[in-house]
Amino acid sequence: MFFHRPFFPTSTFSRDLLTRRFGVSSPLFSVATERCARDFPTTFFEPFEFWRSIWRSISDASSFEASTRSFFERRLSSLPFFPLLSADSSDFADFAERLLFVVQTFAAQTIFSFLSSAFELAESERLELFGPTPFDWGASIRPLLDAETVQTLKELNSSNSPSFSLDEFLADFYARLFPAEARRGLGEFYTPPGLVAEVVDRALFHFSEPTPLPPTPPSSAPSVLPFLTQTAPTVCSPYSTQPRQFAQNADFPSILDPTCGDGAFLIPVLRRRTALGIDSASALAQIAGFDLSPLAVLSARARLAFAATASFPPKRRSAELRRIVERRRATRPNEPILPIFLLDAVRNRVPTLDAPTTTVPVDQPNQPNQPNQPNQPNQPNQPNQPNQPNQPNQPNQPNQPNQPNQPNQLNQLNQLNPVVPTSPDYFNARRWAATPDFERRFDLVVGNPPWIAWDRLSAEYRDATKERWRERGLFTLSGSAALLGGGKKELAGLLVYETLDRRLRDGGVLAFVVPKSLFQSRDAGNGFRRFGSNPDAARPTPFRVLEIDDFSEAPLFSGVSSKFATFCARRGEPTRYPLPVRRWRATAGDEAQTAQPSQSTQTNATSAARRGRPRRTWRVEIADVGFASPTSDAPGAPLRFDFPDAKRNAPPSSPQTSQTAESSELDALVERLFAENASVRSLNRPAQSPDFARFPLFAADADDASPVEPASELAASPYVARLGANAAGASGVFWLENVERLDETLVSVRNLGDVGRRKVETVETQVESALVFPLLRWRDVDEFAARRPTTAILLPQDPARRRGIDGETMRRDFPAALAYLNRFETTLRDRAAYRKFQSRAPFWSLYNVDEATFAPIKVVWRRMDSTIRAAVVPFDAERDRPIIPQDTLSTVAVATLDEADYLAAVLNSTPVRRRVAASSVAGSKSFGSPGAFAALGVPRFVPTSSLCQTLAEFGRRRREEAERKNA
Repeated sequence: MFFHRPFFPTSTFSRDLLTRRFGVSSPLFSVATERCARDFPTTFFEPFEFWRSIWRSISDASSFEASTRSFFERRLSSLPFFPLLSADSSDFADFAERLLFVVQTFAAQTIFSFLSSAFELAESERLELFGPTPFDWGASIRPLLDAETVQTLKELNSSNSPSFSLDEFLADFYARLFPAEARRGLGEFYTPPGLVAEVVDRALFHFSEPTPLPPTPPSSAPSVLPFLTQTAPTVCSPYSTQPRQFAQNADFPSILDPTCGDGAFLIPVLRRRTALGIDSASALAQIAGFDLSPLAVLSARARLAFAATASFPPKRRSAELRRIVERRRATRPNEPILPIFLLDAVRNRVPTLDAPTTTVPVDQPNQPNQPNQPNQPNQPNQPNQPNQPNQPNQPNQPNQPNQPNQPNQLNQLNQLNPVVPTSPDYFNARRWAATPDFERRFDLVVGNPPWIAWDRLSAEYRDATKERWRERGLFTLSGSAALLGGGKKELAGLLVYETLDRRLRDGGVLAFVVPKSLFQSRDAGNGFRRFGSNPDAARPTPFRVLEIDDFSEAPLFSGVSSKFATFCARRGEPTRYPLPVRRWRATAGDEAQTAQPSQSTQTNATSAARRGRPRRTWRVEIADVGFASPTSDAPGAPLRFDFPDAKRNAPPSSPQTSQTAESSELDALVERLFAENASVRSLNRPAQSPDFARFPLFAADADDASPVEPASELAASPYVARLGANAAGASGVFWLENVERLDETLVSVRNLGDVGRRKVETVETQVESALVFPLLRWRDVDEFAARRPTTAILLPQDPARRRGIDGETMRRDFPAALAYLNRFETTLRDRAAYRKFQSRAPFWSLYNVDEATFAPIKVVWRRMDSTIRAAVVPFDAERDRPIIPQDTLSTVAVATLDEADYLAAVLNSTPVRRRVAASSVAGSKSFGSPGAFAALGVPRFVPTSSLCQTLAEFGRRRREEAERKNA
């Protein structure tokens, strides 16, 4: 739903006008929701329970961002039904779900209004295209919407804008209805059109070509189309002119998007086929989409209806759509007319409301059949129903705060009788699932699956899919390893395996947008990187990864920090190495530098200039080409992305690490260190394979390439890295300020109540100084030296037992600290990690705190950074305390300052940084993790070694320089 050009270049029609007419702030929205308030008590609950059963089956109902709460309260609190939805104000998640469902109902009814007005659809025809939907309860607002929609379509038809299509408006509508801050809180992001084109083109290419395409050298990269945008750039696929032009629909591959959203991947395919003169009904027979969101299914079907008739003038669209209906009914009677299905692609299951639910208020015992009203489309238009005489007056209740009976009425509304649901067959999904077409396989699978980690899934969905993870061989870790980060497996990985096995024919091609961590996170992606060849899997389905495109340096998704990649795979073949890899990069430019801008681009620039808001021009192009190979011969080892040009392969450097003679000397010393220890023969090249010379780009390098020793033969790293102290979401309780002297028994402190996501009360008190230590934060660390900590941390922790100090000791020796912690008992017990892992320990327990945490000398570096920046952290002699790193830092305890200087010098060298950058996702949570450090195999410091002493001296000089600068 990201669009980066104006739909309506005329001054009489614009996207802003649509927002003013149909947005949340529009008068239409207020009047429409007032009408909804009349029908709310009798028609709302059954479809809402069905919708919520889907929502809560995957999403964590309590994980709403503060921005989402702010949006609801700021923008929607004046609506007449707001008190009804927020009657149980103690449960914000339940209230927000109700409100979200009402907003989605308004969006759905607006889409129906556009369809009915554009195609002159009767209610029976709408039901044939969509079937019953959970949003039919709000059909009484349609007359209000129709009048505004008719006027909108008149203006659209008179604008004669070649750049506008109604399906694009529908794609943008929900995103415009809900602002970015709210969608970010709800986890809703949509694939940019340029990336869609790239993925579809490469899938079509690999379907028509039997062998993988070698990486395209930068010198021969295609021209990249500049795009004016304020949010994200676009890309031009290197395959855009290469796929074979299929002359007949029978030659076209069938394509499935298993998580299609609003149909972003399917609409371009349909347009491409109809542009070749292929009949729309025949083209629809070759595409399909699945999604678990009812609004997404509705939006995608509506977009297909508009896209299938886009080549016809407005007056002929109705006849064309009816012709498509007749052809589809005759050729594929078991499928919906518009082939978008309400289906959970992971579980291969049509959602149903199986469990008893709450549907009927107790004060209306004589209306047991109300849940069936969505199947009676004419009933919502009967405002004068005799059994609801007072309903029209309900919208005025919020303006009468002094009515004493209103709270009781709202409480009665929420006291619901559990009944066995009688859900209609929404979108005719169950009827389709009972036909042979349900098991249909496809030639191509494309899409952007949801990026949700295992620990972010709801408990219900984890339980429901646990066996599928095991069947696919994706659970490869021990229990302890899974708890300590390896359990953050991506749902996208499971969807790849399920789709390949159940929906892709043998030899078919899959092209997906996935988190880059699937290829490079050591533990979480281990099972996925077996690529279907895990011997322990109950249902192995081998697939060959054909190529990978790394988009970690191209910010295509607005508001998303996760790095991503696209990959293409073929079912039924084993993966062979090395894999071709392209790295894409976005560079900012100026619209004046664009070559031959399109009409829409020119209009966009003119419109932006008229509004006085400059638009940024982005170019996304292939920056590097290379190959990927496993970092070891262990099954499922992370992949290392290597690029032949060392300059382009080097990680980003800070001003202190510019390539000087001194840094070149350090790099030479480190390479010599690894060579002498026979740990790593080369930090650049991957292992060779028989297929290496098949790629022309690398053929010239094959003769002089020395193979790398398999990483499994390396000696185990003599150093053990750990994470810093973790408050598990309660930093505001344990982090302290105004702590300078610790030489008294009691010290005055004030907690940093506003840090972290969980805000707490700020308290000024005294605690025992024996439990207070200097805290080194992420922002304090730079190369070779860290700044003097200005924050402290309260550590009521038993390092030997790795849990909080027992209650008896706290009462005897630390009563002041215990009294302070008791003020936050509810907050500390409510921490998810505490409830899950340490519920039997004292509620003040922290994590990642053991004896090594209190080591006097450490080397630390920042996780989630763009490169490795290692710093020496000595003992704080002034406060007579060891310095404690926070959990966003990795730390290694060492014995002497010389050893610390040596280790910092090695880690800050270009060879080590290059290796880390090649096998980790810069900026991700796994970057710079202890696991990534262990794979480096840094040799132990030997005091009698002249090379080690030289490196230590180098580190000491750089540390002293940094300390003088930080003083």
